[in-house]
Amino acid sequence: MRDWLEEHHPRLMGVLDWPKYRLFGRCWAQGCGRLMILHSPWALYICERTSTAISITPKGEAYYQSMVIDEAEQDFAA
Repeated sequence: MRDWLEEHHPRLMGVLDWPKYRLFGRCWAQGCGRLMILHSPWALYICERTSTAISITPKGEAYYQSMVIDEAEQDFAA
């Protein structure tokens, strides 16, 4: 179902992901961790503007740098 929807109606992909995020997911804001469904609109407003405790690992940074270099080399060759 997901592959078909992504191929035929890519703008509707959020319809599949919304219930998992909003109803059953946990807040990503640093220091919160509540279920998203338990957030009042004001609490959600505050948490959406709070930093997250997610960071890029050295492995991910190296991967990104290699992609940028490859793209630059392709642009230079063209």
